[in-house]
Amino acid sequence: MNQNTKKLQFIVMLLPFLFADMLYSSQATAQDWQNIYDGVDFVKDFDGVHAVRIETELIGVSIIPTVTDRSYQGTGATPKAWGKAKGLQIAVNTNFYNMSTITPNSIAVSDGDVWHDGNNDKYAQIGFTKDGELRWVRMSSSEKAQPWMYNVVSGMGELLVDGKIPSDVLTSSACKSLGHCSNYRSRTGFGVSQDGKYIYLVVSKGDGQSGGGVKLDRFAEQMKKVGSYFAINLDGGGSSGLYIESHDKMYGTNTGRKVALNMGFKIGKRPDYVCKAVDVDNPGAMIFDMASDHWGLAAAESLFNHSVTDGCGSDPSHKMFCPNCGMQRKTAAIFVARSLGLEKVTPTAPSFGDVTVESVGEDAAGYIEALLQKGIVSKADTFRPNDIVTRAEAAAMISAGYISNCESYQLAQNATFSDVPKEHWGFPYIEALARNCIVTGTDGQYHPDDAMNRVEFASVLARAAQYIPREGCIFTKQCEENGKIECNGNDVVSCIANELVTKSCGVDEICAEGVCHKDIPCDSSFVPACDGQTLKTCVSNKIAFEVCAQACENGQCVECLSTDKPKCENGIESVCKGNKLISTACQAGEVCGSNGVCLSESGCTSGDYKCVGNSLYTCNGSDWFEAYACADQGLICSNGACVKPQECTPGQSECVGEKIRSCNASGYWGDAQSCGDNQTCLNHRCEALPGGLHPGGDEPPSEEDPPSDSDENTPGASSQADTYIASSSSCSMGHHHSGVPLILFLLTGMVGLLRRRRIQ
Repeated sequence: MNQNTKKLQFIVMLLPFLFADMLYSSQATAQDWQNIYDGVDFVKDFDGVHAVRIETELIGVSIIPTVTDRSYQGTGATPKAWGKAKGLQIAVNTNFYNMSTITPNSIAVSDGDVWHDGNNDKYAQIGFTKDGELRWVRMSSSEKAQPWMYNVVSGMGELLVDGKIPSDVLTSSACKSLGHCSNYRSRTGFGVSQDGKYIYLVVSKGDGQSGGGVKLDRFAEQMKKVGSYFAINLDGGGSSGLYIESHDKMYGTNTGRKVALNMGFKIGKRPDYVCKAVDVDNPGAMIFDMASDHWGLAAAESLFNHSVTDGCGSDPSHKMFCPNCGMQRKTAAIFVARSLGLEKVTPTAPSFGDVTVESVGEDAAGYIEALLQKGIVSKADTFRPNDIVTRAEAAAMISAGYISNCESYQLAQNATFSDVPKEHWGFPYIEALARNCIVTGTDGQYHPDDAMNRVEFASVLARAAQYIPREGCIFTKQCEENGKIECNGNDVVSCIANELVTKSCGVDEICAEGVCHKDIPCDSSFVPACDGQTLKTCVSNKIAFEVCAQACENGQCVECLSTDKPKCENGIESVCKGNKLISTACQAGEVCGSNGVCLSESGCTSGDYKCVGNSLYTCNGSDWFEAYACADQGLICSNGACVKPQECTPGQSECVGEKIRSCNASGYWGDAQSCGDNQTCLNHRCEALPGGLHPGGDEPPSEEDPPSDSDENTPGASSQADTYIASSSSCSMGHHHSGVPLILFLLTGMVGLLRRRRIQ
């Protein structure tokens, strides 16, 4: 049976109601009943029975009756095991059954599937239509299951008819054929009050003088005393069991016997959806049935103002919203589609078997199809347009329309609501609403399976569409770049709704570029590259991933990054230089400065500067601070200046064609020079040619081009080690007498002055 709520209406098909007998004076009173759910009460050890009373008409109660599905046929299940598997609050055993084949003897229908049609003359039936209407019938053996039957169970023996115990309760043909009626047995019963307001589920625990059971006439008295006006006897004996979820217990004599058929009830809060619009004294208001201080008035009015709804009344001058009416799924579809500005769509053939213009109207049919084509609702055999939408279904529909990639919220590490765990089908959609400040829940819960009324739906939709402000966000921001995905070691770290979410890659995967990878093809042209701390190389024509122990830079694993800032802790200064982490103890009289550099206890002299790792630091009079990050421009810090990295080892030589060049003392290549007469460059040195031939032809080298090394100390020479300072210019600006670039000296002095002024 579908899991949406259906209001139960009790219709007696046997006899019209007559004047009822007065109930016994010993009938269970209000003091005897203990409330266990909204609209559900329990009485224990009352006149030899345990009983549950379910109020079918109470606003706030949803009742979904169902019976065991065929997957249990031949194996059976206890009421407790089956109730737990189905997520039900109440469950009882029902039909008599064949204990060899574990199949019901009498008529049994489950979700429209007829299990058994025979022996009906011996049994009475309780049945529910697909719309949740309760019916009580007696069928002859020649009759088959009727079209209205959706869930039907049977019991042998009518206990109460119009409040009276039948005269043949112990002598009917069924009793004579089976002999169970006059025997002492534990029993299970199903009863209904005179006004149809209550359903009673009862198990007898037996009278002390009767050896642990009761005859059927005594059980009829017990059923009447708890409040039944109509009642039938279901199966009993060692099968008799009444399961209550909140007690996590099964009452009765069933200690583990698997029975062929159970009936259960799903109970939860919901609004009254058999709704009557009621005028409220609210003169001059846009909506006549909502008071001026109604908590949902602003949301309802916003839907009128944005042409999402025309209300529930027929008089346009007297607008009604019916706030407490249940929100039908077809109306929810209309509201969402209109708020998104979608146009109605007419399919060539109905996409849902229960959605046609004739059955739901032109608007509902057209907008449901529009939501389907946009992927906001999913394709299925039926849409259940007249069912009341649950809070989880509403979340799925609204978040799919207003939040991009809401499925990604399944990655959220912690559930916002205690009653919506990650295993719940609606988890990502409810989380999407919660983490975007659209829903807040109550006392840390969302009640996902409860039905939703019109004003509750309006308040969620209005905030999603931002017709009204999103307030009361329960979520603390931890990251700013929503949608950013990257690797942290072998974990994928995502920023979802300003929350950092971590997902670990599998043992055969590795994280790269924010994705868990395996088996990516590559070839010899692949250049080793870093992705965060992960090094990617090509091995055997597949990309290999290595998580570097410390860091990854320029296609190799390194101890540290050139951009790392220095750190100083416990008197140890740690600086990254050449991708190696160099740790040095502060000298005597030095302490760790606030900028991660060892500092004299008396501070430093304003205008002084020094290289710290690959950055140039200067003094503001009290501490060192970074003046220029040389590494950002591909430079290194050396001798108080940002300079090009060394190209070679001083004294090193190499061939450039037939010429040779040498590495000067500063670590840079000089110009390539000819080796001279009858020589050429081989094996990184000049060697003589055989036969005294000039390598380039017949002419000897010109004496105007003698070999020479570039020397940065040669007056007027252009140095290969030109100094770079913190300026957009790459030109050499010369050196101060102490090796300090003049402009940098002036800049640091100004910085120091500004800092002193700011401190003042």
